[in-house]
Amino acid sequence: MDAIDKRLDTAFSEYVKKRDGKCVACGSHANLECAHVFGRGARSVRWNPLNAVTLCRECHAHDHQDDPNLAMRVAQERLTEHEWERLVRLQGQIVHWTVDDKKELLAWLKL
Repeated sequence: MDAIDKRLDTAFSEYVKKRDGKCVACGSHANLECAHVFGRGARSVRWNPLNAVTLCRECHAHDHQDDPNLAMRVAQERLTEHEWERLVRLQGQIVHWTVDDKKELLAWLKL
């Protein structure tokens, strides 16, 4: 992973946590983390705000260990049907991010 990807991951995580303000599963305000609906390997939606929710550390661990669809269920409940269908469609696409694309997204996330 290159340096701009790391900066994007950090900025995206902060954006999602600020947007949600709490764990969207249990309501906790402690130890908040950005949880991807479709994993970060799905590069086409890696930094798409529809593809992430805020979970506390405990719920995020539960999502990865015991209930691997927690983030997906929570996101699906929060999104409109159109947004969900768009996210599902986008996550299956192949995207090649240019450095300029990444810089533009980074600037947008930091607004």
